[in-house]
Amino acid sequence: GYAAVAEFHYLHHAPGGKAYANRAEMGARIVAAAAQSGLGLTLLPVLYAQGGCDGRALAGGQLRFGNDISGFAALLESLPALSADGVLGVAPHSLRAVPVAALAEVAALRPGGPVHIHAAEQVAEVAEVLAHLGARPVEWLLAHGADARGQMAFSRRLTRPKLLEFFVAQPRCVVALEACERYEGEEDRSEGEGVREPLLGAGEERRETR
Repeated sequence: GYAAVAEFHYLHHAPGGKAYANRAEMGARIVAAAAQSGLGLTLLPVLYAQGGCDGRALAGGQLRFGNDISGFAALLESLPALSADGVLGVAPHSLRAVPVAALAEVAALRPGGPVHIHAAEQVAEVAEVLAHLGARPVEWLLAHGADARGQMAFSRRLTRPKLLEFFVAQPRCVVALEACERYEGEEDRSEGEGVREPLLGAGEERRETR
């Protein structure tokens, strides 16, 4: 059975986008459920700020998700305390739903805490990010790193051959790649790196460099 869960949630408002009296209502219910069940909880409230890379407004079902940075920060402050083994992180939804200029600001709301992002959830999303940022989502994220304080640590464009060189030069770490980037995984094996089989959902490959 399971002893702990990570909860990525973004239903922060009622249908139609009407605010709850408690802006952290959904998160509070999740915290209460974890306490009642005895499950360890990593809570990952989601920031969903725009309808696409072009900054268009949220519409339809997306209205339940919406927050700006200040509203999202207030939501985090409104959450009840987690249990002793609970962890609070943040989840900028995706490169489509959060302005890239705001990513470091979001991470800085929970310094040292976990940060989760839907890197490449849909084919159309990958195409939109590629058109807007000039790189596939995972490639862009790998080339724009942040440190533990949420500050930009590096920003660079990498060709596929240079991407492999970049990995080899890094200290031991976990790297997430789209499954279609399996070529890099096979190349890493030739460099003596450990490569795991795809885990935790289609469209992603979790790899640990050793």
